[in-house]
Amino acid sequence: MSTKMFADNEAIDDFTQTSDYGIGMKKLCFGVVMQKNNVDDKYQYLLRYNVSNTPGKEDIPNTDDDRVDQILQ
Repeated sequence: MSTKMFADNEAIDDFTQTSDYGIGMKKLCFGVVMQKNNVDDKYQYLLRYNVSNTPGKEDIPNTDDDRVDQILQ
């Protein structure tokens, strides 16, 4: 796992739309895009998530599966 900084929201779009995106470590789990940084003690930001996989198949367990209860105990 690593952290990558992008110049702006469009740079994230460019990164995720390359032909080799998703190969090896060239993946994005989530991103925080700062739109306004500490203007009058307020911040404005976007949260970006990788939705290229169907939820429940990778990181999010299927809550209908009895095995999930065993994991959470």
